[in-house]
Formats: sequence, structure tokens, C-alpha cells
Amino acid sequence: MDTEQLQHLKLAFAFDYARRIVNADGAESYEEFRMLGAAFPRPLLEQAGFLDEDGMIAHGFADHRDMAFQILPRKLAREEKVELLQLLWEACAIDDVEAEEIAVLTEAGERLGLDAADVTVLIAGFASA
Repeated sequence: MDTEQLQHLKLAFAFDYARRIVNADGAESYEEFRMLGAAFPRPLLEQAGFLDEDGMIAHGFADHRDMAFQILPRKLAREEKVELLQLLWEACAIDDVEAEEIAVLTEAGERLGLDAADVTVLIAGFASA
């Protein structure tokens, strides 16, 4: 797997979980959408094939996301997994951090192959930084 393919998988993973975090508490704010737009600019998502010409999620996105779930836990170093979680933490911390958002963030860490206790320690570190 080349570097570009791996970057697309990381993007698919992060984009999927960031959207899930934003939606987790049921209260979507302007700040959350602004953060999503800054972290995942439309041209980047279009170039990766994740958005169609109407700006909607393309069918191919689900394939990349599912592949990311399978490959990233094996291919990424721990530091890269922590970087992805840090990005996702920023989605949580845009507004009041809710338990539902932490649950999604924890799931993301575990999906990356991190142990639940390790994810809890990482989240606590993000919160105190």
C-alpha cells in the first residue's frame, strides 16, 4: 500500500468519526460545522473521491471507510493513531464535551486497535492540555 492510499484511508476514518462525533450529542453548532470544513475541506474530499459532484457523500466513501477499519489498526504506528485521536478530540472540544461524544471517540480509538484503558488515558491527557 502506497503513502497516498494510506492517507486516503486515514482521511476516510477521521472524516467518518468526526461527523459521528459532531452528530453524537444531537446538537449541531456552527462552530462544529466550521471545524469540519477546516479539517476536511471540500476540495480534499472531492479529490479523494469521497464527495460527488453535488457535494454529497459518494458511494465509494463507505468502501474506503470500511477498508480503513481493517487496515489502519495494522498499518499505523501508535503515534499516528494518537494523532488521529487528537484530531477527533478537537471535534469533541469545539463545544461542551458530552458523554456521547466521548463514547464515539473511545470507539474510534478501539477501532484503531488501542486498548480501552489506553484510550481513556489519552482522552484525559487531551482534556487536560
